[in-house]
Amino acid sequence: MGLLGVGGMGEVYRARDPRLQRDVALKIVHPSLTTTPEHIDRFSREARAAGSLHHPNILVVFDVGVENGMPYVISELLEGESLRDRLDRGPVPYRKALDYGIQMAQALGAAHAKGIWHRDVKPANTFITTDGRIKLLDFGLAKLSERLSDSPSDETTADASRPGMIRGTAGYMSPEQARAERVDQRTDLFSLGAILYEMFTSTRAFQRASTVETLHAVLREEPADPLEINPSLPLAAAVTVRRCLEKSVDERFQSARDLAFQLQQLRDGTLAGRLTTASAASWRRRALLAAMLAVAAVGVAWAIGQFPRRSPSFEQLTFRRGRIGGARFASEGQAVVYSEAGDRNHRGVWRLDPSEGPKSRELPRYAGAEVLATRRGELALSLDRRFVGGKHFVGRLATAPLDGDGRPREVRTDVENADWDPAGKELATIVTTGPGGAESRLEYPPGHVLHVARSIQWPRFSPDGQRIAFLEDTTGPGIVGRVAVVDLEGNFTPLTEVWRSARGLAWSPSGDEVWFTAGGWWMDRALHAVDLRGRQRLVLSAPTSLTL
Repeated sequence: MGLLGVGGMGEVYRARDPRLQRDVALKIVHPSLTTTPEHIDRFSREARAAGSLHHPNILVVFDVGVENGMPYVISELLEGESLRDRLDRGPVPYRKALDYGIQMAQALGAAHAKGIWHRDVKPANTFITTDGRIKLLDFGLAKLSERLSDSPSDETTADASRPGMIRGTAGYMSPEQARAERVDQRTDLFSLGAILYEMFTSTRAFQRASTVETLHAVLREEPADPLEINPSLPLAAAVTVRRCLEKSVDERFQSARDLAFQLQQLRDGTLAGRLTTASAASWRRRALLAAMLAVAAVGVAWAIGQFPRRSPSFEQLTFRRGRIGGARFASEGQAVVYSEAGDRNHRGVWRLDPSEGPKSRELPRYAGAEVLATRRGELALSLDRRFVGGKHFVGRLATAPLDGDGRPREVRTDVENADWDPAGKELATIVTTGPGGAESRLEYPPGHVLHVARSIQWPRFSPDGQRIAFLEDTTGPGIVGRVAVVDLEGNFTPLTEVWRSARGLAWSPSGDEVWFTAGGWWMDRALHAVDLRGRQRLVLSAPTSLTL
């Protein structure tokens, strides 16, 4: 009756079932994918297995067969759109994303209970009907695809009915799939985690410029912190996604039913409720630390200046819930200038002077900017920041009056971070260029390259101006990292091992230590110090993750 669509494995038609007088979907598999009796037998066996599943969130298969050597599947006809199409149209509301995730997890739970692993869960294989129901498609059909695609799209990459053969879709397959190892139900939970990440952030977790780079990211790299991309995302939702995306299968959810239950708690608010009511005193500290990162970003910086060898103390400076970005002291005193993303992801620049009271003052001319550095009477800002290659926040570097009474003056483009030298004369900049932000350059003065790496973050001048400390990630995303220094002649010295999660860095006033926040993952970063001989010490740990 009409062609509905064409994919990498075949064509789908609207057809009419004359016996039951109903419209159905007829999928005909490309002959090139069924060139041997083995392929045909495998297709028929797996299609029948999918047809044995009876669940409201799984496509109903009415019949399978082979006609003149060409396999076909007859299934229910769906009206609506794929989740891929929905994501391409724009962000999915948080509660709607939870609802979709619950339905997908329940469908996978029903399949797993019968020993069937989907192994190609992705937005293109997820359908949203006009009444809002989720339908999982193509159980087992992806095994027919034989070739590895070089496109970073949703195309299935290869076949694997046995170890040693890669199958799945590069941006959504699990690490064990990418290594062509045997898989179980937990591989589907990783794929669902990648979908949840994309629904929560409107950003693909592992997409890179090519299939090879994407597979490397799945195996070796961590996705960007979802709270960095979407500060309004509840902390418990970010933790749930992070658990789905663990590289080790033993650290993920162990069943789809457990994941569905977790998502239901998020939807109903019971999980978040437990996080805010249990153990009042300790959880109050956790909530304050998690919500008010200015306590770590500014209070610790103050402690470094006053007590370089003592345990730091904290002073809460802000009282609104939001994501604190750059936070730097104004040069003329104890005033603090910081960027904050609050409701509806609105980012603004604020100034707080404790001598004038506890209320911050927004600098409206700098709306949307991120604070990078300060010097006497002036700010360095990042304007129009964009998320490049699933890795870096890059924008236009600009300077502006510290009091907010003036418009930003653009200095250069493609800058990720910056810091003024102690004299306040020149900026050291991190310039990120190349396909997908593939190269970061530390420049000082502008145009003079001191160091090049896949990712360089948080450049900070030593008090004597002779060295610049930074976090280096040789894998690219700027999530894992090690502390390193480079002098003004370009002599590079790594000081620490690579940490799985590293964010934030500052020098002690004497210049003999670099303080940094790092941990085993982004929810357990603690405050550490390292001297120029590489000797490390733990400065402070807390009930939640710290960011300097």
